Amino acid sequence: MEDLGFLNRSYWLGFFRILLLCPLLVSCNTLYITYSTADWIVLWKLDRYFALSSTQEHYLDIQVKAFHVWHRHDQLPQYAQFLGEIDQSSKHELSQAALENIVASVERFRVHLAKRVAPPGAKFLATVTPAQIRHFEEVLDQDYRRLVSEIGDEPKERVDKRMEATAETLTSWVGELSEDQETYIRERMKAIPDTADVWLAYRRSRQEQLLELLRSSHDPFILEQGLY
Repeated sequence: MEDLGFLNRSYWLGFFRILLLCPLLVSCNTLYITYSTADWIVLWKLDRYFALSSTQEHYLDIQVKAFHVWHRHDQLPQYAQFLGEIDQSSKHELSQAALENIVASVERFRVHLAKRVAPPGAKFLATVTPAQIRHFEEVLDQDYRRLVSEIGDEPKERVDKRMEATAETLTSWVGELSEDQETYIRERMKAIPDTADVWLAYRRSRQEQLLELLRSSHDPFILEQGLY
């Protein structure tokens, strides 16, 4: 079968094993606190990106809280079931077809979320001013340059930085990691091919597309179609 890049076994097995490891290391209380404040975090990020007006902030506060309630009750149970199925499947050799099905399932989750977010998101974006678009572009550029610096240039440097960032995050959640835990995480990261350049290019391209969309239209319908 043709090599499908991101769909190779080592990439996804490494990714999903790290994904499944995190809930085992993080206390339920910490996860609950983080998720329960997700609506506040989203609003904070939106304000950072767009310097929201009071009217925009009020509208988004209502929309984000409603989305958070829906996501908690409708989506989380589906995610739990999905990850449980991956956990069982990953105990055996996964075929390319099985990995493609997993990736397709993730994409279905993404599309479902996009369809839920796009209508109220487009209504908000239709109110964004030229000054806010310029502010958004400046913040995106700052974030991009920071990411490039954090990722590093050489493959070994990138693995080391990913390991450092992951260990720092997990340590803030559960305390110091044991040597065995650090070794396990490092080995899993080494198994994941370095796709940083591809990811950065894709991220930059999507940001440019969004900026062009914001500059070209204030029609909620057109904006909604561009958010999928």
